[in-house]
Amino acid sequence: KVSLIRNNRYTSDGTLVTTEVQCPQLVSQYYSASSKIDVHNHMRQGLLNIEAAWVTHTWWHRLVATLFGVIVIDAMLAYNFEHSTNPKTVDEFANDLSLSLIFNEFDGHVPENEQRRLSSDSNAELSGESSNMSVPCAVPFNAHLLKSLLSLPLYQDHVGSKEGACRKCSVCSAKGKRNNAHHYCVTCSDISKNSIVAICGHQSERGTDCHATHCQNAL
Repeated sequence: KVSLIRNNRYTSDGTLVTTEVQCPQLVSQYYSASSKIDVHNHMRQGLLNIEAAWVTHTWWHRLVATLFGVIVIDAMLAYNFEHSTNPKTVDEFANDLSLSLIFNEFDGHVPENEQRRLSSDSNAELSGESSNMSVPCAVPFNAHLLKSLLSLPLYQDHVGSKEGACRKCSVCSAKGKRNNAHHYCVTCSDISKNSIVAICGHQSERGTDCHATHCQNAL
């Protein structure tokens, strides 16, 4: 079966020129999807851009970063295919994926390092000593899921900006500090009333563990 391939291009004076070429239907189908790899590469290299954050001269580090980028973009495309009415951008998906991986507690299982932390802090309380470890969280992290502020319609004009979206962290504020947070608690926030509980996040660069503290305070 014969099909047509249409090629649109602009001349130097801005005139649109369309060229039609007859070809087999198989060739037409190929060209209709051949640009998908370029779109995928743009998402992986231009938007996700792991290579820019993971600077290395080790070849297998670069290989792992590339493969991981391919997996993340493939997962995002699969997610958007299944949730076509509410797709996510690369930034939104990467933020949500990162938080889900960090706070993953499969079937309520508490990781071994978290069990040691809980045990250490409990022993410190019984002995009257103060623990130098962060506040343990008896509530599963996924009960107070954090999401990026950029996922809210209110902050869409901040997407791509250098500062990003930020609000005053509710946990730091209670301690008399004024630190900016880039995430919010989905469980405790009421977006319809513009009530957003901003949280610094788990083990932020400031050395705090506001998410664990927030979960503990919610008990």
